[in-house]
Amino acid sequence: MEPKTDGAPTLDLSEIEDEDVLNKMLDDTADFEERRMIRAALRDLLKKKRDKREQDRGSRQQDLRQQGLSKGRASTNQPSTNRAAGQPISTSAMNKTGASPPAAASQKRPPTAAAAAAPNVKNVKQMLLDWCRAKTEPYEGVDIQNFSSSWKDGIAFCALVHRFFPDAFEYSILNPNKPRDNFQLAFDTAE
Repeated sequence: MEPKTDGAPTLDLSEIEDEDVLNKMLDDTADFEERRMIRAALRDLLKKKRDKREQDRGSRQQDLRQQGLSKGRASTNQPSTNRAAGQPISTSAMNKTGASPPAAASQKRPPTAAAAAAPNVKNVKQMLLDWCRAKTEPYEGVDIQNFSSSWKDGIAFCALVHRFFPDAFEYSILNPNKPRDNFQLAFDTAE
């Protein structure tokens, strides 16, 4: 705790690791200097969270690459087969022809980036949906379940934009029966 100039103790904002607590504090205070300090603490907290997510994402990608490479190595330890006859090809048979069969060549190559990234696509979509849900949670009428029907009336998109630009428009006056107007408002505001 740091002492305030008027003698009342104040909390060290860098110790708070809950975004909601800082947002509540920001809503509750009217003092410009306190609001500035809380906003700075929020920015720092969000940066820490973003850095941690990027670090976690990097380690997950590294794990996936390692799994892909280890699967590629495991397949090269298996004997090559003659696809037409379904029989194993001996290395001496490969040496006699002077070339390896195409099946053996494809097994020795490491997986492509697309193959290694394929399992991660679902995770990325889910992470993006979760992020959208978290950012639009306090907004009435927004229930994000997917990337299609949840966005059709433009309300979810407006809520997402409003979360970052709360003074740009009045969220409560949006009409779900006018999706074109909602999308236009959200895109104009985001630009």
